[in-house]
This record gives sequence, structure tokens and C-alpha cells, in this order.
Amino acid sequence: MFEKSWRFRSRCMSEEDTSFLSRKFNVPEYIIDILSKRGVCSEEDIESFLNPQLDRLTDPLMLKDMDAAVERILHSSDIGEKVTIYGDYDADGITSTSILYHFLTCFLDIDVDFYIPDRLSEGYGMSIEAIDYISLRGTSLIITVDCGIRNHEEIEYAKSKGIDVIVTDHHQCGETIPDCVACVNPTRPDCPFPYKNLAGVGVAFKLISALGFAIGLDKEIYEYMPIVAIGTIGDAVPLTGENRIYVKNGLEMLERGVWIGLSKLIELSNGKNGVNLTATYIAFNVVPKINAAGRMGEASRAVYLLLADDEDVAGSYAMELVSENARRQELEAKTLQEVLLPENLKTKDEDSIVISVGKNWHHGVIGIVAARLMERFNKPAIVLAYEENSDNLVRGSARSVEGFNLYKGLSLAEDFLIKFGGHEMAAGLTMDVANIPKVIEILNEYAEKEAEESIRIPYLEIDGVVGHEDLTLENARLLKILEPYGQGNEVPVLCAANLKVVSCSKIGNDRHLRINFQTENGNIVQGVAFSKGPFCSIISSLECVSVAFRMEVNSYNNTESLSLIVEDVHDCGLNIEKSTENRYNNDYCISNSFTLTRRDMLLFYKVLKSLYKD
Repeated sequence: MFEKSWRFRSRCMSEEDTSFLSRKFNVPEYIIDILSKRGVCSEEDIESFLNPQLDRLTDPLMLKDMDAAVERILHSSDIGEKVTIYGDYDADGITSTSILYHFLTCFLDIDVDFYIPDRLSEGYGMSIEAIDYISLRGTSLIITVDCGIRNHEEIEYAKSKGIDVIVTDHHQCGETIPDCVACVNPTRPDCPFPYKNLAGVGVAFKLISALGFAIGLDKEIYEYMPIVAIGTIGDAVPLTGENRIYVKNGLEMLERGVWIGLSKLIELSNGKNGVNLTATYIAFNVVPKINAAGRMGEASRAVYLLLADDEDVAGSYAMELVSENARRQELEAKTLQEVLLPENLKTKDEDSIVISVGKNWHHGVIGIVAARLMERFNKPAIVLAYEENSDNLVRGSARSVEGFNLYKGLSLAEDFLIKFGGHEMAAGLTMDVANIPKVIEILNEYAEKEAEESIRIPYLEIDGVVGHEDLTLENARLLKILEPYGQGNEVPVLCAANLKVVSCSKIGNDRHLRINFQTENGNIVQGVAFSKGPFCSIISSLECVSVAFRMEVNSYNNTESLSLIVEDVHDCGLNIEKSTENRYNNDYCISNSFTLTRRDMLLFYKVLKSLYKD
């Protein structure tokens, strides 16, 4: 009904194994079932997922060049030279800069400076002008965080100025590794580190860990976990493996208010009065305010906030970031309206991507606008703004959908780009506006040959089918064991068949729906469908429905109740049978035992789209 097909995750273990592991870990079978469908199948992996303890972190010296980086930094401490941390202006770069700065000054007594480029005038990564500035300030060692892996020319220039460079980064490597003292990046082809999805702050923390172990520190290094968690959430990397350990433990420490600046920012984000500090809450209420510093002005303000040890100073910076974020939201809304104007859109409906180009767009918000564009069209989106005083040079940001590797696609168009960098889901690029048609052609070809069908048909991934007896408050509480949720570990989406629609009404200025369902045993379960107000009359006319939903605990007036966050609804023509084998594969199960495969569904969708184009 909400224009999404349903895809069911495949399980990777038998019912016997599921039952055994359920007893072993003392959790319901459906928890093991959900984990198995996400590739968490072995006893070791399940143990690590359910108990993400800090002692499970991998030895930082497994990262290629980490030993060289540690040796060079300890030498800096011995000889008293000046060191500059070269960071980035987003939440990942800001948190990376903050923790490394704090560690080097507090535990190694190094003379440390930090440099974060201006988003508007300098853009991402190292620059010759910045190196000149850093050199004049007496620095002889630069440590990059969250950048540097593709700055070969700038690193060579730094060396010519007598400056050594240590690169710590997590972005995809080019064909060659920069020639520097040490290049610490888990994505290096020759790096044996087993977990490749660290954020930049995760790599920076690994450096701190290795330095800490070298000088005899133990648990002191874990005090950085709250900031590491913020940066990891902010960069939207998969919350699995090491990242899950960082975020799970960091959020728990965050509740204790270890870092004054973060506490003040959370307090101003309405997080003081009993709000559960989940990864989702941090992503939507804290990270944007940290990002706002660099989007709207000097990113260093966010670093000063995180490093503040005085409540008044921290409060002042927190208020400034809240104000800047409000200004950012206004500018974002205005830019999105302009991006959608027909004269600015450079792609056609049949293209696999959407590109918009315009003048006088603020570079601080076009990345967010690209994300909004991607959500609206369910396609990879690129938003480009003309550079100042240029009629042909454009610079901007790209965001992708699941199934379309943005970095790989742009790599194929590299000959038509002046500069680009990023990863699978997000990238930045600079190009001549005349090359846009060729880039569109290349990305269309890539989408046709290699990208998944999911970029053509919006789909909803279902983690499991549940019976009416499973719709309980206790089960909603038990699901919390799977938190923190985020990229790579999304909130489980479940579905139930043959629920009776008791009532459906509009709420929230008619934007949302409240739907009451009745189970086969007569219980009433309340559901909420956000942004689905226009479907009220249709759903009200249905007697029986199959529902895809997220199961949550609703707290109101100190009373908890079960709430279904409705993702999609079908009438009972779509009858998902819990007992059928189809529950465990990627087919779409339709009533009367006939099945549409994914390819059939694609053709069916295209026919419907042509019939109901208006």
C-alpha cells in the first residue's frame, strides 16, 4: 500500500540450531532467528553480539603501520617537537580530532595544535595552503584523522617543508598508498586488521589504544568511549563488530556524564529529563548540532565544546551549536525547494540517479539536501553548486541507496571528475559542469550491470513473521537486547498476518495515523503510521490486514504499553503464513499459495507504474 515490496531475510541455521542457541544464551528463539538472518550465526559471533565488552576489542597493532606511527609519536614526546592534528569538519573528524588532542596533551605532554579546514573555502582533506600555515606555526609532524588517504601531492609537499606525516583514515584507498611515515587505514589492501568498517574516530581510538599500551596505560583509554560513540554514529558506519562495542559501551558511559561538553549539548537537546540515549536519538538530536559548527562556520567550535572542562564554557559553546543548527535547518529547507526545481534537475525519470545543479547554494547543507533527494526519489543523488566566480566548475556531495556502491560508480567516471572521495554510501566531488551528461551515462551503465534491483524498486526488508501471540509488551522489551541500532543493525521489521482493523484516525495535524488492530485472541494493539495521513480512508475501509512493523515500548505517564510503528500495510490478499517455507527466502509470499519472484515483482511494478503514472 505504501509503494514498497516486501523482501524476507534468509535464515542461516536450522530450527534445531535456533532452539539450542536460544537455550544456551537464554534469549527467545525469535532473537536468535533475527540474528541468524543478519549473518550472526556462530556461537562466537552471537556471544560477541549479545555481550559487546571492551575486552573483545582487537589488538590495535594488527593495523598496518601502527607500530611505526606509535614509534614516531613517542619520539615527538621525547624531543619536544610541535605536532598538528589535521582533522575534518564533520562529526567523525571533530570527534577524532578531540580525542587525539586530549590524549596527546594529557598523557604524553606533547605540544599539540589542531587544524580543521573550512568547509566553504577549502573543502575536504589536506591542502597546500594549510600546510604552509601549519609550517609557519612551527609544526614538524602532522597526524591526519579522518582524511589524508588520497592526499599524495599534499603529503609530498609537506615532506619538502621538513614535515613528517602520519595518516590515519578510514576512507577507500586509491591505487597507491601515500608515501609517509605511517599510513594507518583498515581498508588498505595489505592491512590484516579483520574489521574494515571503522569510522575515522575508530581508527584514531586505535592509535590512542596503541600509544596507551606502549606507555603502560590500561583502562584510562576507555574514558574516550562516549566521544568515540558519537563519531561512529555520526559517520553512519555499520554498527557491527568493533563499532558495536564502541557505541554500546560509549552510550552507557554517556549516561554518566563523563564529558561536560557532551552533557550540556544533550541537555539542550531535551535529553536531560529521562530521554533514553539510544544511537537513534544521538543520530537525530546530537550529531546534527556537532555537524552544524562546520556546516555554518568554524568547526573548531565543536572541538572546543568536546574538550571543555568548565560548565559555563561548555554551556556557551553548546548554545552556539544549537543556534547554528536551527539556522542550518532553515537554509536546508530553502535549498531543497530550489534543488527540486525542473531547471536545476539534470536527470530524467528513467535515469538511475538524480542530479541537481544550482548557484549560490551553501556548501554546508548540500550534503544533507542530497540525502533528502535520495530519500524522495529512492535513487543515488548528487547535489552540485557552482564555485564562486566560476561558470563551469561545480562542487558538491552525493548520497546513495542500498545496493548502489557510490564510490565504485564514481571511480568508473573518474576521468570526468576533477576530484572525488568517499565510500559506498556517501561521497564528495568536484567536476566541470559540461561533464555531467557523461557521468550520468556511466552511472546508468553501472546501475544496469552491477547495482542491485533494490535501487529500482523500493523494498522493505522483513526480519521475521510473528504470530498474534507474539505481540506483547514483554517481547518488545526483550528486543532491546539488539540495540544499539543503526547502519548494518537496523531496528527489526516484523510482520503479522490477518490482523483486524478496529479503527484508523488521523493525528498530528492529519499527517500521521493511529491504527488499532485486534488479534485473534481479542487483544487490541495500537499502531502508529508516520506520514501516512492520506491513507486513512483506505485503511479504514479494510477489515483484515497484514502489517509490517517495528515493535516498540511506548512510555506515557509512567505507564508502558506495546506500540507497533507501522511500516507498511497490505489487505489480507497478501497472506503471510508463519508456517510456510517461503518465510525463509527472498520471495514475496502471496495468498492462495502463489508466489511472485523478485524479477516478476520488478516487471509487475513497472506495469503498475505505467498504468498509474499520474
